[in-house]
Amino acid sequence: MFQDKNRALHNERWSKFPLIFQTERKEYLKKYKITDPVYVHGDLNPDNVLIDAEGKIYIIDFADAVLAPSEYELAAIKNLKTPH
Repeated sequence: MFQDKNRALHNERWSKFPLIFQTERKEYLKKYKITDPVYVHGDLNPDNVLIDAEGKIYIIDFADAVLAPSEYELAAIKNLKTPH
């Protein structure tokens, strides 16, 4: 079974934040349904996406890939910016 939710609830790094934030965070996590884990890239950014002459897309550099909820990758995609 996937145990990241329990680990997230008890992670000490959040203890430096105000108590109200900690309380709201824990309440949110208790209600949040974590999806079945999938392999996520972990470092999806323009440097790790190649496009060949025919427009075929390749994703490279899976050094940071982990088994995690799919939402982990969605957070990275949200921050993905195309180079100018």
